[in-house]
Amino acid sequence: LEIPTGFMRMPEEGKFISIPPRSLAEKGFNIVHWTEPDKGGHFAALETGSVFAEDVRAFAKQVKG
Repeated sequence: LEIPTGFMRMPEEGKFISIPPRSLAEKGFNIVHWTEPDKGGHFAALETGSVFAEDVRAFAKQVKG
């Protein structure tokens, strides 16, 4: 895909589903923003509200230019 893609790899998420490494994700997606916060899981917006929101803003700024 050529569409700019952002990915937030939550540490608790990997306990339940397989999360690809960045190198593999980059083979199929145009990864322009990748973050790995210290905490959080599947419900990132609820668990890490301000961290999640700031990351979405950072991704939007990168895409917007």
